[in-house]
Amino acid sequence: MAFKKTTRASALGTTIIVDNPVTSKIAQAHVTGAAATLYAVMIDCTENTDASVYVKLKDATSIATVSTCQPDTQFFCPAGETMQYTIPGGLTYAAGISYYVTTDAGVGGTIGTTGRVKLYLTVT
Repeated sequence: MAFKKTTRASALGTTIIVDNPVTSKIAQAHVTGAAATLYAVMIDCTENTDASVYVKLKDATSIATVSTCQPDTQFFCPAGETMQYTIPGGLTYAAGISYYVTTDAGVGGTIGTTGRVKLYLTVT
């Protein structure tokens, strides 16, 4: 059996931001500390079997009011499951990444979850 070795120019992301468990009652502001490119998101809801969640990311240094915040990107994870999203070209956040987790889709929502959620963001 033959194999092929390919040399890549660089790794996909250089930093993994881990929120384990997600702080359920506050938005996480400017977790990258500077501009960033997002390459992967993993949401682990295996211990959160009551409700599906949405991770909402904003290109901003802060999130003043979650209930009216228009996310730039959101990722869904069904209750009791794990979802991984890979973004080969990356998504650029010029100001940096701020985020919050809610059980509501779309704009705003009530922040928080009923169970434990783990979040992993791969960025450069």
